[in-house]
Amino acid sequence: MHDQTFGLRGNTMKIYGYGKNSSELIELSEASIVASAAELNELVRLLQEAVHRKKNKSISPSAHLHFRDSYKELEEGSADLIVMTD
Repeated sequence: MHDQTFGLRGNTMKIYGYGKNSSELIELSEASIVASAAELNELVRLLQEAVHRKKNKSISPSAHLHFRDSYKELEEGSADLIVMTD
């Protein structure tokens, strides 16, 4: 569903995002992640969960995962990472 919405074809990864204080979703050509070791470990876990859901076509209440939901220590104002799973 979202693969079609965002135009995913074959092995083409797409990255989208919002600028600070912007509500316009734009396609990015690259993104940089600045994070602690603990945050990177949680990000790896989140991506592994996304792989599991994609491979198993898991039915879940949501078609995406939020880093903010899985890493509760994230400070207010920190960026969120959303991984599509359907």
